[in-house]
Amino acid sequence: MDGPYGLFDYKAGGPQQVWMAGGIGITPFLSWMRDFKGQTEQAIDFFYTVNVPAEALYLDEIQKAAALNKNFRPHVSYSTLDGRLTAHKVAETSGAVRGKDIYMCGPIGMITAFSQGFHDQGTSKANIHYEEFNFR
Repeated sequence: MDGPYGLFDYKAGGPQQVWMAGGIGITPFLSWMRDFKGQTEQAIDFFYTVNVPAEALYLDEIQKAAALNKNFRPHVSYSTLDGRLTAHKVAETSGAVRGKDIYMCGPIGMITAFSQGFHDQGTSKANIHYEEFNFR
């Protein structure tokens, strides 16, 4: 297993952020939510996508973080019920993504598709960050 290298940190990002978690990719974001300790300066739209409701873990903790932090807005998406989450749907919900820091963790196919979708909407590659774990 290779990575991570400590470069995946929302505190290094700008004032407007989009967080994207796919399935078990919620793990680093849970750590960040626990780090809030109340308010955070960043305005964060958190998108958590899973196939079915039974796969959505830690919903109570996500809602608690939102209740304690007015700048943290969670959005949970179930692919079988809502259709596949896309970069376009994210922008419809959180506003234009250009200039926002985007953090992603999940399957490589998800990261690739969202990276391209956000880049197509004018997001600089420098603003797209993702956690990568690879078995080698």
